[in-house]
Formats: sequence, C-alpha cells, structure tokens
Amino acid sequence: MDYDPLNQLLVCMACGELQYSHSLEGVRAHIDEAHPDTLSLHAGDKRTILETWDEQVSQRERFFTSQLRQHGGAPTDTNGGAVD
Repeated sequence: MDYDPLNQLLVCMACGELQYSHSLEGVRAHIDEAHPDTLSLHAGDKRTILETWDEQVSQRERFFTSQLRQHGGAPTDTNGGAVD
C-alpha cells in the first residue's frame, strides 16, 4: 500500500484501488480478497513492484508539474526557480 496525499487514502500498489480504511485489518482484507498470491512473493518480485510503482508516481508528478508550468502555476524553489 502507498498513501495518496491528494485523496488522503491508501492506494493498493498492485491494482491502484483506493482503500477507504486506514486500518491494518482493512489492508489485510483487501490483500486477502484481491491479491492473496502477493503474500508469498519473493524479495526480487516485491522489489520489482516497488520500482514499477515508484516510476509510475514519478511520471505522474512530472506530468502534473509540466501542466502547472504550462498554465503559469509551477512550484518554485526558495530561490524563485521552478522545481523539477
């Protein structure tokens, strides 16, 4: 699970579904129901999932940053320059 700060919800890294429960029991219930095979993944498989997820998040952040720049609302650093 990852945290989506925009919606203030957990998001499943396997399927992208937003989780309305922040409890460990809610997370386990989703995994047991939707992705029971992920509980026994090898370390390399887990690492691949995390790397893929991180790349998707980075791509979304770059997209939204470029959209903000195009519309004049780019975030800036403390020196007044645009943040990449």
